[in-house]
Amino acid sequence: MTTWSRLSVPRGVYTSPTFFISNNLDRYIANIKETLINIHNQTVEYNFRVSYNQVDWTDWKRLFITSYDLLDEYVLTGLYIQFQIVMVADNEAIKPYLQSLEIELKPYGFIENTGDFPIKPKIWMRKKNGKGDIAIINFTTGQRVEFKDLNNNEEVYIDCENEEIVSSNQVNGVYRYDSHNDEYLELIRGSNYITSEGDFDLDFRHKAILLQE
Repeated sequence: MTTWSRLSVPRGVYTSPTFFISNNLDRYIANIKETLINIHNQTVEYNFRVSYNQVDWTDWKRLFITSYDLLDEYVLTGLYIQFQIVMVADNEAIKPYLQSLEIELKPYGFIENTGDFPIKPKIWMRKKNGKGDIAIINFTTGQRVEFKDLNNNEEVYIDCENEEIVSSNQVNGVYRYDSHNDEYLELIRGSNYITSEGDFDLDFRHKAILLQE
């Protein structure tokens, strides 16, 4: 219950503009950084809410610096988000100062390995929009699988379990082992957040491995 003394202290509330963060991928990973001077340990709270039509909003929810998965329960397509900062001090002389709050949302695909063991998938990648480098990154483990200097429209197949690489240009003598960083993607048990670098189409196939009863 709010007391009269609480109502009389310095208090500030900032509400951000609305941001349209729609994405066709499964998840965002949030990287949140603050520059805060609060030597007297006064109240500083960050909140967020979301909407799909900018009319009907969720209730405000707490946002913590460690809240990398704050949007996991929402479908990202058509999503809007808004942030709120609340600061309360016992008196004017000891109020906190927030110099900056940075929230970076990085889109990721989400793969759930429902099995009992890590698995290594089969992957098809087709380079598009010119020659260049491509990479797949498993944010959960930090593993990075990359290829250098793929040709436009070249498709590369990777059997990660058997460490086999086949290029669609192999009939012309093109082999991609030397273009590869010798990493073969592994999906750990549970949640795997996957992202990519470069311009290419990507297809995964995998099968969970269960313990025999």
